[in-house]
Amino acid sequence: MSHSQPLPIVRRIEDLEDRTQKVFIVSLGCPKNLVDTERHLALLAQEGYRLVHTPEEADLLLVNTCSFIDTAKKESVDAILEMVDLKSPGQSLGVAGCLVDRYPEELRKELPEVDLWLDTNGFQTEKELLHQLGPAKNPAGYVPLNMGAPSPQLQPIPWAGFSRVSLTPKHTAYLKISEGCDHSCSFCSIPSFKGKHRSVPIDLLIQEAEALVSAGAKELTLIGQDIISYGKDLSRDRSLNIGTLLSELDRLDGLAWIRLLYTYPTRLADELESAYSQLDKMIPYLDLPLQHLSDSVLQRMRRGTPYDGIRSHIERLRRVAPNLVVRSTCIVGFPGETEEDYLLLKERFLELGVDHLGVFRYSDEEGTPAVDEVDKVPIEIAEERHEEMTEWAARLCHEKATERVGSKVRILIDRPVAPPVELFDDVDPSGHWFEGRWYGQAPEIDGVVYFQHDEGLAPGEFVEVHLEETSYPDYRATPL
Repeated sequence: MSHSQPLPIVRRIEDLEDRTQKVFIVSLGCPKNLVDTERHLALLAQEGYRLVHTPEEADLLLVNTCSFIDTAKKESVDAILEMVDLKSPGQSLGVAGCLVDRYPEELRKELPEVDLWLDTNGFQTEKELLHQLGPAKNPAGYVPLNMGAPSPQLQPIPWAGFSRVSLTPKHTAYLKISEGCDHSCSFCSIPSFKGKHRSVPIDLLIQEAEALVSAGAKELTLIGQDIISYGKDLSRDRSLNIGTLLSELDRLDGLAWIRLLYTYPTRLADELESAYSQLDKMIPYLDLPLQHLSDSVLQRMRRGTPYDGIRSHIERLRRVAPNLVVRSTCIVGFPGETEEDYLLLKERFLELGVDHLGVFRYSDEEGTPAVDEVDKVPIEIAEERHEEMTEWAARLCHEKATERVGSKVRILIDRPVAPPVELFDDVDPSGHWFEGRWYGQAPEIDGVVYFQHDEGLAPGEFVEVHLEETSYPDYRATPL
Protein backbone atom coordinates (compact mmCIF):
# COMPACT_ATOMS: atom_id res chain seq x y z
CA MET A 1 0.00 0.00 0.00
CA SER A 2 1.12 3.54 -0.54
CA HIS A 3 0.25 6.42 1.75
CA SER A 4 0.81 10.14 1.34
CA GLN A 5 2.18 10.36 4.89
CA PRO A 6 3.27 7.89 7.57
CA LEU A 7 0.49 6.43 9.66
CA PRO A 8 0.52 6.86 13.43
CA ILE A 9 2.00 3.87 15.24
CA VAL A 10 -0.84 3.80 17.77
CA ARG A 11 -4.34 5.21 17.51
CA ARG A 12 -7.30 4.96 19.85
CA ILE A 13 -10.51 3.41 18.60
CA GLU A 14 -12.48 6.46 19.73
CA ASP A 15 -10.20 8.77 17.72
CA LEU A 16 -10.82 7.11 14.36
CA GLU A 17 -12.82 9.06 11.82
CA ASP A 18 -16.26 7.82 10.87
CA ARG A 19 -15.97 5.17 8.17
CA THR A 20 -18.32 3.91 5.49
CA GLN A 21 -17.70 0.20 5.99
CA LYS A 22 -18.12 -1.65 9.27
CA VAL A 23 -16.35 -4.63 10.86
CA PHE A 24 -17.35 -6.84 13.79
CA ILE A 25 -14.40 -8.62 15.43
CA VAL A 26 -14.25 -11.65 17.73
CA SER A 27 -10.80 -11.77 19.36
CA LEU A 28 -9.99 -15.01 21.18
CA GLY A 29 -7.03 -16.21 23.20
CA CYS A 30 -4.35 -14.40 25.14
CA PRO A 31 -3.11 -10.78 25.13
CA LYS A 32 -0.63 -11.70 22.38
CA ASN A 33 -3.62 -12.39 20.17
CA LEU A 34 -5.28 -9.15 21.24
CA VAL A 35 -2.29 -7.17 19.98
CA ASP A 36 -2.60 -8.98 16.64
CA THR A 37 -6.28 -7.98 16.58
CA GLU A 38 -5.28 -4.36 17.16
CA ARG A 39 -3.03 -4.56 14.11
CA HIS A 40 -5.82 -6.12 12.06
CA LEU A 41 -8.03 -3.22 13.04
CA ALA A 42 -5.35 -0.71 12.05
CA LEU A 43 -5.31 -2.16 8.55
CA LEU A 44 -9.08 -2.23 8.39
CA ALA A 45 -9.18 1.42 9.45
CA GLN A 46 -6.78 2.25 6.62
CA GLU A 47 -9.15 0.57 4.20
CA GLY A 48 -12.22 2.47 5.35
CA TYR A 49 -13.66 0.27 8.11
CA ARG A 50 -14.86 1.17 11.59
CA LEU A 51 -15.52 -1.19 14.47
CA VAL A 52 -19.11 -2.04 15.40
CA HIS A 53 -20.41 -4.04 18.34
CA THR A 54 -23.00 -6.32 16.75
CA PRO A 55 -22.52 -8.68 13.81
CA GLU A 56 -25.82 -7.66 12.23
CA GLU A 57 -24.59 -4.16 11.36
CA ALA A 58 -21.22 -5.24 9.96
CA ASP A 59 -20.02 -5.58 6.37
CA LEU A 60 -17.13 -7.80 7.49
CA LEU A 61 -17.12 -10.41 10.26
CA LEU A 62 -13.62 -11.26 11.51
CA VAL A 63 -12.65 -14.01 13.96
CA ASN A 64 -9.09 -13.94 15.34
CA THR A 65 -8.49 -17.48 16.57
CA CYS A 66 -6.35 -19.32 19.11
CA SER A 67 -5.17 -22.94 18.90
CA PHE A 68 -2.94 -23.31 21.96
CA ILE A 69 -4.85 -26.22 23.55
CA ASP A 70 -7.92 -28.30 22.70
CA THR A 71 -10.34 -26.04 24.56
CA ALA A 72 -8.99 -22.99 22.70
CA LYS A 73 -9.32 -24.76 19.36
CA LYS A 74 -12.89 -25.75 20.14
CA GLU A 75 -13.75 -22.19 21.19
CA SER A 76 -12.25 -20.88 17.95
CA VAL A 77 -14.11 -23.35 15.74
CA ASP A 78 -17.36 -22.66 17.60
CA ALA A 79 -16.89 -18.91 17.08
CA ILE A 80 -16.30 -19.41 13.35
CA LEU A 81 -19.38 -21.60 13.03
CA GLU A 82 -21.44 -19.03 14.93
CA MET A 83 -20.35 -16.33 12.47
CA VAL A 84 -21.13 -18.67 9.56
CA ASP A 85 -24.66 -19.01 10.91
CA LEU A 86 -25.01 -15.25 11.41
CA LYS A 87 -23.50 -14.30 8.07
CA SER A 88 -26.08 -12.76 5.78
CA PRO A 89 -26.01 -11.97 2.03
CA GLY A 90 -23.67 -9.08 1.40
CA GLN A 91 -21.48 -9.80 4.41
CA SER A 92 -17.97 -11.22 4.22
CA LEU A 93 -16.35 -13.52 6.78
CA GLY A 94 -12.64 -13.55 7.56
CA VAL A 95 -10.71 -15.86 9.89
CA ALA A 96 -7.26 -15.02 11.26
CA GLY A 97 -4.86 -16.20 13.93
CA CYS A 98 -2.85 -19.26 14.84
CA LEU A 99 -5.64 -21.74 14.04
CA VAL A 100 -5.18 -20.66 10.41
CA ASP A 101 -1.40 -20.98 10.73
CA ARG A 102 -1.80 -24.48 12.12
CA TYR A 103 -4.55 -25.95 9.89
CA PRO A 104 -4.69 -23.86 6.69
CA GLU A 105 -5.70 -26.57 4.22
CA GLU A 106 -8.12 -28.39 6.52
CA LEU A 107 -9.96 -25.19 7.39
CA ARG A 108 -10.32 -24.03 3.78
CA LYS A 109 -11.68 -27.44 2.85
CA GLU A 110 -14.15 -27.72 5.73
CA LEU A 111 -15.37 -24.12 5.80
CA PRO A 112 -16.07 -22.87 2.26
CA GLU A 113 -18.34 -20.19 3.74
CA VAL A 114 -15.26 -18.26 4.87
CA ASP A 115 -14.26 -15.63 2.31
CA LEU A 116 -10.86 -14.75 3.66
CA TRP A 117 -8.16 -16.74 5.50
CA LEU A 118 -5.56 -14.49 7.07
CA ASP A 119 -2.23 -16.28 7.44
CA THR A 120 -0.12 -14.24 9.85
CA ASN A 121 3.07 -15.85 8.55
CA GLY A 122 2.43 -14.79 4.98
CA PHE A 123 2.43 -10.97 4.93
CA GLN A 124 2.82 -9.60 1.42
CA THR A 125 2.90 -5.84 1.16
CA GLU A 126 1.83 -5.81 -2.49
CA LYS A 127 -1.54 -7.39 -1.63
CA GLU A 128 -4.44 -5.22 -0.60
CA LEU A 129 -6.37 -7.33 1.85
CA LEU A 130 -9.83 -5.94 1.57
CA HIS A 131 -9.79 -5.69 -2.21
CA GLN A 132 -9.77 -9.48 -2.37
CA LEU A 133 -13.02 -10.20 -0.57
CA GLY A 134 -15.52 -12.67 -1.92
CA PRO A 135 -15.25 -15.94 -3.85
CA ALA A 136 -15.79 -14.25 -7.20
CA LYS A 137 -12.70 -12.11 -6.78
CA ASN A 138 -10.70 -14.71 -4.90
CA PRO A 139 -11.73 -18.29 -5.71
CA ALA A 140 -8.96 -19.76 -3.55
CA GLY A 141 -10.33 -17.95 -0.54
CA TYR A 142 -6.86 -17.07 0.72
CA VAL A 143 -5.08 -13.76 1.09
CA PRO A 144 -1.87 -13.28 3.07
CA LEU A 145 -2.33 -10.66 5.76
CA ASN A 146 -1.17 -7.21 4.73
CA MET A 147 -0.90 -4.65 7.49
CA GLY A 148 1.44 -1.98 6.19
CA ALA A 149 4.97 -1.78 4.87
CA PRO A 150 7.60 -3.39 7.13
CA SER A 151 11.31 -2.89 6.63
CA PRO A 152 12.97 -5.78 4.75
CA GLN A 153 14.99 -6.83 7.80
CA LEU A 154 11.76 -7.46 9.73
CA GLN A 155 10.40 -10.22 7.53
CA PRO A 156 11.02 -12.91 10.20
CA ILE A 157 8.38 -11.07 12.29
CA PRO A 158 5.75 -9.99 9.78
CA TRP A 159 3.82 -7.81 12.24
CA ALA A 160 6.77 -5.91 13.71
CA GLY A 161 6.52 -2.17 13.19
CA PHE A 162 2.91 -2.17 12.01
CA SER A 163 0.35 0.29 13.28
CA ARG A 164 -2.17 -0.57 16.02
CA VAL A 165 -5.60 0.64 16.97
CA SER A 166 -5.62 0.14 20.72
CA LEU A 167 -8.58 -1.78 22.16
CA THR A 168 -7.51 -1.69 25.81
CA PRO A 169 -8.31 1.22 28.12
CA LYS A 170 -5.87 3.98 27.23
CA HIS A 171 -4.04 3.82 30.59
CA THR A 172 -2.91 0.20 30.08
CA ALA A 173 -1.42 -1.50 27.02
CA TYR A 174 0.45 -4.61 25.91
CA LEU A 175 3.84 -4.51 24.21
CA LYS A 176 4.52 -7.66 22.21
CA ILE A 177 8.30 -8.01 22.13
CA SER A 178 8.88 -11.32 20.35
CA GLU A 179 7.35 -14.17 18.38
CA GLY A 180 7.97 -17.89 18.51
CA CYS A 181 9.81 -20.10 20.99
CA ASP A 182 13.07 -22.09 21.00
CA HIS A 183 12.10 -24.42 23.85
CA SER A 184 11.02 -27.97 23.07
CA CYS A 185 8.49 -28.69 25.82
CA SER A 186 7.05 -32.10 25.01
CA PHE A 187 3.43 -31.03 25.55
CA CYS A 188 3.48 -27.74 23.61
CA SER A 189 2.68 -27.23 19.94
CA ILE A 190 3.49 -23.51 19.74
CA PRO A 191 6.92 -23.82 18.03
CA SER A 192 5.34 -25.95 15.30
CA PHE A 193 3.23 -23.05 14.04
CA LYS A 194 4.84 -19.96 15.61
CA GLY A 195 8.39 -20.97 14.70
CA LYS A 196 11.66 -20.19 16.43
CA HIS A 197 12.10 -17.26 18.81
CA ARG A 198 12.50 -13.90 17.05
CA SER A 199 12.96 -10.62 18.90
CA VAL A 200 11.52 -7.34 17.68
CA PRO A 201 14.37 -4.83 17.23
CA ILE A 202 14.65 -2.62 20.27
CA ASP A 203 14.32 0.66 18.38
CA LEU A 204 10.92 -0.40 17.06
CA LEU A 205 9.76 -1.44 20.53
CA ILE A 206 10.83 1.86 22.08
CA GLN A 207 9.08 3.75 19.29
CA GLU A 208 5.89 1.74 19.85
CA ALA A 209 6.13 2.13 23.64
CA GLU A 210 6.57 5.88 23.30
CA ALA A 211 3.45 6.03 21.15
CA LEU A 212 1.46 4.00 23.69
CA VAL A 213 2.59 6.22 26.57
CA SER A 214 1.87 9.36 24.55
CA ALA A 215 -1.64 7.98 24.01
CA GLY A 216 -2.09 7.71 27.77
CA ALA A 217 -0.60 4.37 28.87
CA LYS A 218 0.56 4.38 32.49
CA GLU A 219 1.10 0.60 32.52
CA LEU A 220 2.94 -1.44 29.88
CA THR A 221 2.72 -5.23 30.03
CA LEU A 222 5.45 -7.00 28.07
CA ILE A 223 4.31 -10.18 26.32
CA GLY A 224 5.72 -12.90 24.05
CA GLN A 225 5.97 -16.67 24.05
CA ASP A 226 9.19 -16.41 26.10
CA ILE A 227 10.17 -12.87 26.96
CA ILE A 228 13.22 -14.00 28.97
CA SER A 229 14.87 -14.94 25.66
CA TYR A 230 14.45 -11.43 24.27
CA GLY A 231 17.53 -10.28 22.38
CA LYS A 232 19.41 -13.57 22.18
CA ASP A 233 18.94 -13.55 18.41
CA LEU A 234 19.96 -9.89 18.16
CA SER A 235 23.37 -10.12 19.85
CA ARG A 236 25.54 -13.19 20.27
CA ASP A 237 27.11 -11.96 23.51
CA ARG A 238 23.70 -11.21 25.08
CA SER A 239 24.67 -7.55 25.39
CA LEU A 240 21.17 -6.81 24.09
CA ASN A 241 18.69 -8.62 26.31
CA ILE A 242 15.44 -8.21 28.25
CA GLY A 243 17.32 -6.14 30.83
CA THR A 244 18.47 -3.73 28.12
CA LEU A 245 14.91 -3.28 26.90
CA LEU A 246 13.56 -2.78 30.42
CA SER A 247 16.20 -0.13 31.13
CA GLU A 248 15.17 1.79 28.01
CA LEU A 249 11.48 1.56 28.88
CA ASP A 250 12.19 2.73 32.43
CA ARG A 251 13.30 6.08 30.99
CA LEU A 252 9.92 6.86 29.39
CA ASP A 253 8.31 9.95 30.91
CA GLY A 254 4.69 9.34 31.85
CA LEU A 255 5.04 5.59 32.27
CA ALA A 256 4.48 4.32 35.83
CA TRP A 257 4.39 0.51 35.73
CA ILE A 258 6.26 -2.12 33.69
CA ARG A 259 4.82 -5.62 34.05
CA LEU A 260 6.07 -8.99 32.72
CA LEU A 261 3.95 -11.86 31.42
CA TYR A 262 5.00 -15.25 30.01
CA THR A 263 8.49 -15.77 31.41
CA TYR A 264 10.49 -19.02 31.46
CA PRO A 265 12.57 -20.36 34.38
CA THR A 266 15.79 -20.80 32.39
CA ARG A 267 18.10 -17.78 33.03
CA LEU A 268 15.25 -16.10 34.90
CA ALA A 269 17.20 -14.32 37.67
CA ASP A 270 20.25 -13.87 35.44
CA GLU A 271 18.17 -11.68 33.15
CA LEU A 272 15.87 -9.94 35.67
CA GLU A 273 17.76 -9.55 38.96
CA SER A 274 19.20 -6.14 38.16
CA ALA A 275 15.92 -4.92 36.63
CA TYR A 276 13.94 -5.65 39.79
CA SER A 277 16.62 -4.08 41.99
CA GLN A 278 17.45 -0.97 39.95
CA LEU A 279 14.50 0.14 37.80
CA ASP A 280 11.92 2.42 39.41
CA LYS A 281 9.04 1.49 37.08
CA MET A 282 9.60 -2.26 37.22
CA ILE A 283 6.83 -3.48 39.51
CA PRO A 284 7.52 -6.63 41.58
CA TYR A 285 5.21 -8.90 39.61
CA LEU A 286 6.21 -12.04 37.71
CA ASP A 287 4.18 -14.38 35.53
CA LEU A 288 6.07 -17.70 35.53
CA PRO A 289 4.22 -20.71 34.10
CA LEU A 290 6.07 -23.58 35.80
CA GLN A 291 3.80 -26.45 34.63
CA HIS A 292 5.17 -28.92 37.20
CA LEU A 293 7.56 -29.11 40.15
CA SER A 294 8.49 -32.81 40.25
CA ASP A 295 11.87 -33.32 38.60
CA SER A 296 10.82 -36.58 36.97
CA VAL A 297 7.81 -34.91 35.34
CA LEU A 298 9.79 -31.78 34.45
CA GLN A 299 12.30 -34.03 32.68
CA ARG A 300 9.57 -35.76 30.67
CA MET A 301 8.08 -32.37 29.90
CA ARG A 302 11.53 -31.29 28.60
CA ARG A 303 11.36 -28.10 30.64
CA GLY A 304 15.13 -27.88 31.10
CA THR A 305 15.20 -26.49 34.67
CA PRO A 306 14.85 -28.78 37.72
CA TYR A 307 13.01 -27.68 40.84
CA ASP A 308 16.14 -26.63 42.74
CA GLY A 309 17.02 -24.30 39.87
CA ILE A 310 13.51 -22.86 39.78
CA ARG A 311 13.55 -22.24 43.53
CA SER A 312 17.01 -20.68 43.35
CA HIS A 313 15.93 -18.19 40.67
CA ILE A 314 12.82 -17.16 42.60
CA GLU A 315 14.82 -16.80 45.84
CA ARG A 316 17.33 -14.56 44.07
CA LEU A 317 14.55 -12.34 42.75
CA ARG A 318 12.87 -12.16 46.16
CA ARG A 319 16.12 -11.03 47.74
CA VAL A 320 16.10 -7.92 45.53
CA ALA A 321 12.28 -7.62 45.41
CA PRO A 322 10.93 -8.87 48.76
CA ASN A 323 7.33 -8.01 47.80
CA LEU A 324 7.45 -10.00 44.55
CA VAL A 325 4.05 -11.34 43.47
CA VAL A 326 4.27 -14.58 41.48
CA ARG A 327 1.60 -15.95 39.15
CA SER A 328 2.05 -19.50 37.88
CA THR A 329 0.27 -22.43 36.22
CA CYS A 330 0.60 -26.19 36.43
CA ILE A 331 -0.50 -29.24 34.44
CA VAL A 332 -1.81 -32.30 36.26
CA GLY A 333 -2.23 -35.74 34.75
CA PHE A 334 0.86 -35.53 32.53
CA PRO A 335 1.96 -38.96 31.23
CA GLY A 336 3.88 -40.79 33.92
CA GLU A 337 2.77 -38.50 36.75
CA THR A 338 2.62 -40.60 39.91
CA GLU A 339 0.68 -39.86 43.07
CA GLU A 340 3.99 -38.81 44.64
CA ASP A 341 4.66 -36.41 41.74
CA TYR A 342 1.18 -34.95 42.14
CA LEU A 343 1.58 -34.42 45.90
CA LEU A 344 4.92 -32.68 45.30
CA LEU A 345 3.04 -29.97 43.39
CA LYS A 346 1.25 -28.84 46.53
CA GLU A 347 4.30 -29.15 48.75
CA ARG A 348 6.52 -27.17 46.42
CA PHE A 349 4.01 -24.50 45.40
CA LEU A 350 3.57 -23.89 49.13
CA GLU A 351 7.33 -23.61 49.46
CA LEU A 352 7.56 -21.15 46.56
CA GLY A 353 4.72 -19.06 48.00
CA VAL A 354 2.93 -18.27 44.73
CA ASP A 355 0.14 -15.70 44.87
CA HIS A 356 -1.90 -16.77 41.84
CA LEU A 357 -2.08 -20.34 40.48
CA GLY A 358 -3.96 -21.70 37.49
CA VAL A 359 -4.46 -25.45 37.04
CA PHE A 360 -4.86 -27.32 33.74
CA ARG A 361 -5.50 -30.98 32.99
CA TYR A 362 -3.13 -32.55 30.49
CA SER A 363 -4.54 -33.37 27.07
CA ASP A 364 -2.73 -34.72 24.01
CA GLU A 365 -1.73 -32.05 21.52
CA GLU A 366 -1.26 -33.53 18.08
CA GLY A 367 2.29 -33.43 16.81
CA THR A 368 3.88 -33.12 20.25
CA PRO A 369 6.25 -35.75 21.72
CA ALA A 370 4.04 -36.26 24.78
CA VAL A 371 1.36 -37.84 22.58
CA ASP A 372 3.62 -40.87 22.13
CA GLU A 373 4.24 -41.37 25.86
CA VAL A 374 2.97 -44.83 26.81
CA ASP A 375 2.51 -44.31 30.54
CA LYS A 376 -0.67 -42.24 30.27
CA VAL A 377 -2.55 -41.26 33.42
CA PRO A 378 -6.10 -42.68 33.25
CA ILE A 379 -8.56 -39.92 32.36
CA GLU A 380 -10.64 -40.40 35.50
CA ILE A 381 -7.54 -39.97 37.70
CA ALA A 382 -6.39 -36.92 35.73
CA GLU A 383 -9.84 -35.33 36.07
CA GLU A 384 -9.93 -36.09 39.79
CA ARG A 385 -6.51 -34.51 40.27
CA HIS A 386 -7.53 -31.48 38.22
CA GLU A 387 -10.67 -30.89 40.28
CA GLU A 388 -8.88 -31.42 43.59
CA MET A 389 -5.85 -29.32 42.64
CA THR A 390 -8.07 -26.49 41.38
CA GLU A 391 -9.88 -26.36 44.72
CA TRP A 392 -6.59 -26.53 46.63
CA ALA A 393 -5.10 -23.73 44.52
CA ALA A 394 -8.16 -21.54 45.17
CA ARG A 395 -7.74 -22.03 48.92
CA LEU A 396 -4.02 -21.29 48.69
CA CYS A 397 -4.57 -18.08 46.74
CA HIS A 398 -7.37 -16.98 49.05
CA GLU A 399 -5.11 -17.48 52.09
CA LYS A 400 -2.36 -15.42 50.44
CA ALA A 401 -4.87 -12.68 49.65
CA THR A 402 -6.21 -12.75 53.22
CA GLU A 403 -2.69 -12.20 54.57
CA ARG A 404 -2.59 -8.99 52.53
CA VAL A 405 -5.79 -7.59 54.07
CA GLY A 406 -4.94 -4.66 56.32
CA SER A 407 -2.09 -3.42 54.14
CA LYS A 408 -1.85 -0.18 52.19
CA VAL A 409 -1.42 -0.36 48.43
CA ARG A 410 -1.34 1.97 45.45
CA ILE A 411 -4.19 1.44 43.00
CA LEU A 412 -4.28 2.18 39.28
CA ILE A 413 -7.90 3.14 38.59
CA ASP A 414 -9.52 1.25 35.73
CA ARG A 415 -13.12 2.51 35.67
CA PRO A 416 -16.23 3.48 37.65
CA VAL A 417 -18.43 0.49 38.49
CA ALA A 418 -21.65 -0.51 40.19
CA PRO A 419 -21.38 -1.21 43.93
CA PRO A 420 -20.02 -4.77 44.47
CA VAL A 421 -23.00 -5.85 46.58
CA GLU A 422 -22.81 -9.46 45.36
CA LEU A 423 -19.21 -9.89 46.46
CA PHE A 424 -19.06 -8.15 49.83
CA ASP A 425 -21.39 -7.49 52.76
CA ASP A 426 -22.18 -4.01 54.10
CA VAL A 427 -21.57 -2.29 50.76
CA ASP A 428 -23.08 1.20 50.46
CA PRO A 429 -25.13 0.94 47.25
CA SER A 430 -25.67 4.68 47.00
CA GLY A 431 -22.08 5.80 46.67
CA HIS A 432 -19.68 6.21 43.76
CA TRP A 433 -17.65 3.03 43.30
CA PHE A 434 -14.53 2.42 41.26
CA GLU A 435 -12.39 -0.56 40.42
CA GLY A 436 -8.67 -0.58 40.03
CA ARG A 437 -5.67 -2.82 40.47
CA TRP A 438 -2.65 -2.89 42.75
CA TYR A 439 0.60 -4.05 41.19
CA GLY A 440 -0.13 -7.69 42.08
CA GLN A 441 -3.10 -7.79 39.71
CA ALA A 442 -2.43 -8.04 35.98
CA PRO A 443 -5.20 -6.78 33.67
CA GLU A 444 -8.10 -9.22 33.17
CA ILE A 445 -6.58 -12.20 35.04
CA ASP A 446 -5.91 -11.39 38.71
CA GLY A 447 -9.08 -9.69 39.88
CA VAL A 448 -9.58 -6.06 40.92
CA VAL A 449 -9.89 -3.80 43.96
CA TYR A 450 -13.26 -2.12 44.59
CA PHE A 451 -13.44 1.12 46.54
CA GLN A 452 -15.86 3.96 47.18
CA HIS A 453 -14.85 7.56 46.60
CA ASP A 454 -16.78 10.81 46.76
CA GLU A 455 -14.56 12.75 44.39
CA GLY A 456 -14.51 12.31 40.66
CA LEU A 457 -11.67 10.01 39.65
CA ALA A 458 -10.52 9.21 36.14
CA PRO A 459 -9.17 5.94 34.73
CA GLY A 460 -5.39 6.04 34.78
CA GLU A 461 -5.12 7.96 38.04
CA PHE A 462 -3.48 6.45 41.11
CA VAL A 463 -4.93 6.37 44.61
CA GLU A 464 -3.67 4.94 47.90
CA VAL A 465 -6.09 2.55 49.61
CA HIS A 466 -6.36 0.31 52.64
CA LEU A 467 -7.36 -3.28 51.83
CA GLU A 468 -10.35 -4.16 54.03
CA GLU A 469 -11.41 -7.66 52.91
CA THR A 470 -11.01 -10.13 50.08
CA SER A 471 -13.13 -12.45 48.03
CA TYR A 472 -10.25 -13.84 46.01
CA PRO A 473 -9.19 -12.63 43.52
CA ASP A 474 -10.95 -9.36 44.37
CA TYR A 475 -10.59 -6.95 47.29
CA ARG A 476 -12.70 -4.23 48.89
CA ALA A 477 -10.73 -1.19 50.03
CA THR A 478 -11.09 2.31 51.45
CA PRO A 479 -9.11 5.28 50.16
CA LEU A 480 -6.52 6.82 52.48
